[in-house]
Amino acid sequence: MADKATARKCRDSLLTEGLSTKILPEAVTWHFAGTWTHMSELVARHGGDLAKAFGPSRSRLERAVSLPVVVKMDETVPARLHTALSKVLS
Repeated sequence: MADKATARKCRDSLLTEGLSTKILPEAVTWHFAGTWTHMSELVARHGGDLAKAFGPSRSRLERAVSLPVVVKMDETVPARLHTALSKVLS
């Protein structure tokens, strides 16, 4: 996405269509080392500044939206994805 606000709007639109966004953007703090200040070795290795060390990765993740893709996907899901994303991106 172009920016974090657009990613959030896409997420909200997907949820309105009944489509889960899984872990992004909600669980970035759980799965992204740039937020793991509790790991002293990691913090020390990066000079105490995880924000600077992982800045480009954080920027990409904050603009990301997770789309549901499953093995036995309901045949209506692709059209619902299109509808949800078109509302925001068109």
